[in-house]
Amino acid sequence: IRGLGVEGYGLYILLNSAASYLPVLSLGAGLALVKYLSEHDSVAEGRAVRGVLRAGAWMHLGPAALGGAVLWATAPRLAATFLHVPDARLDDAVLVLRAAAVGGTFLSAFQWAIASLQGLRRFDLQNLLVVSQGVLMSTGALTLIALGHGVVAIAWWFAALNVLCFCAGAVLVLLEIAPMPESGPPAKLRPFFLFGLGAWPGPMACIVSNQVDKLFVLRVQQLVSLTLYAVPTAVLQRLQVLPASVASVLLPTVSAASRPESAETLCRIYLRVMRIMLALLWPTYVLLFAFMPQLLSLWLGGRFGDDSVWPARLLVAGQALAVMAYVPNTITVGLGRSLFATVLAWVQAGLSLLLWALLVPRYGILGAAAGAAAGQALPAVVYVVFVQARLLRLGLRRFLADGLAAPFISSAVLLAAAMLLH
Repeated sequence: IRGLGVEGYGLYILLNSAASYLPVLSLGAGLALVKYLSEHDSVAEGRAVRGVLRAGAWMHLGPAALGGAVLWATAPRLAATFLHVPDARLDDAVLVLRAAAVGGTFLSAFQWAIASLQGLRRFDLQNLLVVSQGVLMSTGALTLIALGHGVVAIAWWFAALNVLCFCAGAVLVLLEIAPMPESGPPAKLRPFFLFGLGAWPGPMACIVSNQVDKLFVLRVQQLVSLTLYAVPTAVLQRLQVLPASVASVLLPTVSAASRPESAETLCRIYLRVMRIMLALLWPTYVLLFAFMPQLLSLWLGGRFGDDSVWPARLLVAGQALAVMAYVPNTITVGLGRSLFATVLAWVQAGLSLLLWALLVPRYGILGAAAGAAAGQALPAVVYVVFVQARLLRLGLRRFLADGLAAPFISSAVLLAAAMLLH
C-alpha cells in the first residue's frame, strides 16, 4: 500500500480477484482428484491413478485457458464499462486484467498439482509448493516496488510465477507416480466426472461470496474505497489457512473411513477437530474484534482507522460463525455428499448478493461488510445443525457439550477482558 498508493493497491486487488475466477472453471476436478486418488491403492492401481491424473489435468487447464482468452480479449471493455476504472488508471487496469488472464490460467493448472499431491497424501510437497508460491509472490512484488516499478510489473510477475509454479508442481507429481507400476484396472472416469460436476457449483459460489463484494464496492464507489474494504478482508482470509489445512488432511481421512461401521469414529473425529479448530481460531477473532482500531490505525494510518474499523468488525463476527461450517463441509464431501456443501455455498452466495445489492449503494463498505457477514454466518449455523442431525446422527446437546462449550466459554472470557482493556 505504501509503495503503490491506495489506488494502485486497488488494481493489485483487482489482479487477484480476476485471476481467481479462472480456476473455478475446472468443473470441480480439484475435489474429485483428492477423493478418487485417496480411494485408489497407488501401488496396486497405478493405471487408475494415472488415468485420474490425466483427466484432472485436462479439466483444470482446458476451461481455464478458454476463460483466460475471453478475459484477455474483453479486458478494455471490462475496465472502462463494467468496473468504471478512472481514465487515469485505465491503461494500467487493462494490462493488469490481461496479466490476470495468463496468471489465472496457470494458477488453475497449478491447483491441479496441489490437488494431486493432496490426494496422494504428500502434504509435505503440497505445503512446499503453496508456501513457495506465497513467499515468492510477496518478495517479488516488494522487490519490484523497491526498484521503482508499479502494479503492472507486479501483475506480470504474478503471471510468470504461476507458470513456474505449475511446472514445478507437474514435475513433483510425475516423480511421485513414476515408481507406480502400470497395473490394475483402468480409471472409472464417469464417477470421477460426475462427482466433479456435482461439487463444481460449490467453488463457484465461494468465488461469488469472496470476490463479488469487491466488484459491488468498485462499481458503486472508487478504487480508494475498494482498498479500505479489501485490506481487513484480506487479513481475515489469512486466518482461513488453518481450517483449510485441517480440511485438506481431514478429507482423505474421511474418504478412507466412510464405511457404515465407522459412524461413531466419524462423530468423535468431528467433535475433536471442531473443538480444536475453534479453540485456536475464536480467540484470534476476539482479539481482532477488540483491537481493530489500534491495528488498522497503527499499521496503515488514520484513514483506515476511521473508515475500516466497523466494516472489519462485522466481517470478523461473521467469519467467526461461518468458520464452523468447514468441518461439516469436509465430512459431507468425504462421504460423497458434495451436494450438501454445494447447497450451502449457493445459499450463502445468494443471500450475500441480495444483501450487497440492497446495502452497498446506501451504506458503502459498511453495507458490503454487513452483507458478507450475514450472508455467510446465518446459513452456516443452520447447516452445522442440519449435517449433524442428518449425516452424523449427532445430538445437539452432545455437540454443544463436547464441541462448542470449551472454545465458546474461553473466547467469551477473553472478549470481556479484551474489551475492558480496549
